[in-house]
Amino acid sequence: MDADRGGLENRAVSGALELQTEAFPAPVDAHGGDPEALGALRDEMRWGEVSEDDKNETPDVASSGPIWHHASSIKGMRRSMEDRFDVLAPAIDESTLSFFAVFDGHAGGECADFLSKMLIDACSNDTESLLEDPEAFLKSRFLDLDDRFCDYAASTDHHDGSTAVLAVVEREPTTSTPMNLWVANTGDSRALVVRKSGTVKELSREHSPQDEEERMRIEDEGGFVKYVVNPFSAAGDGTLRVNGVLAMTRAFGNYSMKPFVTAEPDVARRKIRKDDAYICLASDGLNETVTDEEIGQYLLQFGAHKGAEKLSTLALERGSTDNITVLAAQLNPSLF
Repeated sequence: MDADRGGLENRAVSGALELQTEAFPAPVDAHGGDPEALGALRDEMRWGEVSEDDKNETPDVASSGPIWHHASSIKGMRRSMEDRFDVLAPAIDESTLSFFAVFDGHAGGECADFLSKMLIDACSNDTESLLEDPEAFLKSRFLDLDDRFCDYAASTDHHDGSTAVLAVVEREPTTSTPMNLWVANTGDSRALVVRKSGTVKELSREHSPQDEEERMRIEDEGGFVKYVVNPFSAAGDGTLRVNGVLAMTRAFGNYSMKPFVTAEPDVARRKIRKDDAYICLASDGLNETVTDEEIGQYLLQFGAHKGAEKLSTLALERGSTDNITVLAAQLNPSLF
């Protein structure tokens, strides 16, 4: 059964959508295509989450309703907000699958905007094929969308790009018990599972020029990895960059960097355990200053809502220089 696109209570949609939507077929969405609603700030678009009055409360029984989740997304010290997120978390009688995604744009926000409107739609419109071969299906969807955006970007000379990290949670249809988790990631946004014991398991792989396999892949394609000194660093610090330009080896967009910078994701599967408490997706603005262990501690202590808010604030207070997005979803409500 395909995931239902209805109900505002089941859908969190990222804001600041300035992409020329006529360039792409518009997905069916919860706003009926209202551009004013689509352009609202993401912090005002958290349907399916706890209300302000109840934000400190956590349900103590597993529900057949949407998976409990919350996203906190702040601009931080950057001039513009290029992070985006999206959620499709239907009730169990509508679909056994829930989708959570975070996107971190660079050199502009158009690619992240496009992904926030299109990726979950593309992955949720054929759940039968998704469950037959999750890895092949997700890779195909990622690459197809990258081709579509790059065609648009080449015709309009837009050179921006974006990371993507997508989590798909499968629940047992009669009991709502979480069974399987798949994570597909392109770039350096991250996915973590937090266990009740405090153990944190990373399910994403950072696509960095420091990775020897990635460097060899780029060189095999005819590209190169070069150390570039930061001209604003008094100490002469720098970073490895693909063709001397991009500090990550995989991303959507960046059409002039193809094929060296691919959108092909790594896909990981985890059989959800009884003590798996949370899945957390985050842009690298969080991980600049906050450790995996701290992410686990905050979510276990404060829950998805307050934990996500406190983590994004903590990263900012510690001097994170990037946009910061934290999306947390509860995997086993019976633990709490």
